[in-house]
Amino acid sequence: MNIADSTNVVSKEANYGSNLHDSQKEMDKLPHSGFSSKIEDGVISTPKGERPSPGRYMTDVEIKKHLALFDDGAVVFYTISKENADRAFKSPQDAYEVMIYAETGQWPNVKEEKKNADRELMKKFPELLIRIPSNQELFTEDELKELMPLARKALE
Repeated sequence: MNIADSTNVVSKEANYGSNLHDSQKEMDKLPHSGFSSKIEDGVISTPKGERPSPGRYMTDVEIKKHLALFDDGAVVFYTISKENADRAFKSPQDAYEVMIYAETGQWPNVKEEKKNADRELMKKFPELLIRIPSNQELFTEDELKELMPLARKALE
């Protein structure tokens, strides 16, 4: 059964019960990679970041077969608190932050991410350091010594 077929199985035959048992039965209808449950349980019980490389417990053929399950995308479920669910519906930015928290267990540092994105933009278009002088606040003096000549050259 390929992933497209499995979508039809879930959408046509799903018994959308609210308990974990019903959800597990639906998940069991989906295709699986086929490696042993002993290995699967061992890998899943190992904390993220400490797990071995897939090449250590799967053959190249098994890895390709497993990755093929996601050719058409995948759905991921996370358990989140009611407070975070409510927050996720407030705005796209809040939804993004709740998603990152659910995936990583850490709230994103949105200000730092924005600052880094702004810095990368200034490096790509250094003339913005002259056109909008407040952009210079994003960089140290040493960084500006390298970037300002590029900015002046870009404006020539």
